[in-house]
Amino acid sequence: MTVLRGAAPILAAARLQLRGTAWLSILIGAAVQPATYVTITLAAHGTSVLDRPTIVLGSGLLSAWTVTLWQAGMVLRREFWAGTLPAICSRSAGLGPVLVGKTLAAVGLSVTLTATSVAVVAAVEGRPLVIARPGVFCLALVAGFAATLPLGLLVSCLFLLTRSAIRVAETLLYPVFILGGLLIPPDRLPAWLRPVSGVLSLHWAQQLLTGAAAGSVPAGGWAGLAVTGAVYTVAARVAFRRVLRRAREEGTLEIF
Repeated sequence: MTVLRGAAPILAAARLQLRGTAWLSILIGAAVQPATYVTITLAAHGTSVLDRPTIVLGSGLLSAWTVTLWQAGMVLRREFWAGTLPAICSRSAGLGPVLVGKTLAAVGLSVTLTATSVAVVAAVEGRPLVIARPGVFCLALVAGFAATLPLGLLVSCLFLLTRSAIRVAETLLYPVFILGGLLIPPDRLPAWLRPVSGVLSLHWAQQLLTGAAAGSVPAGGWAGLAVTGAVYTVAARVAFRRVLRRAREEGTLEIF
């Protein structure tokens, strides 16, 4: 019963987030843009050293990362703009369950649309994605989402901790594009940059997904995904406490 009571605010926040979804913005960001990106990347396949499944999955993960960054990052910012954030902080449920529920709904919807868009484009292009181990592939999708969601929560808190959060979020896009090993193989990077890929959960998700598609899953991918997800979770908790402290003790939350 305690678990159910704890989950109730999260589910209520998720429903509220879905009810207030700006569908045009979501469709453009989570469906149209990924479709365009995958089409362009597949068109350049002739000059790529990557196979088609890696290109499709890498493009999909990059698109999912982009929508995660912006949809999660804007959750608390929109509450601030609407003037509802102080009231949320003072309610008995607290800011935590509301933030988790809204972020889960926003990111989950966006990532689902992105995955659907990427799969449809790949099929229309005549290059449908064939999965050798569908069960492992689905498990890797869920694990990758679970490991990356805390990073979205961290970015959401960042949007209230600094006025420069939007610029920071824009900056965060490009290191993942280059260093994540999603479309640029890590062995093509300078040797001193290659270890950076290991701190990105999307890098491990890519390994697991492409491995499941090919039928050979690297065992180290699961450990890498678990470790990066745990690190993101700790960082998100620290940032969340900072936001909550500002809201309840310093009274400076609305400065941002």
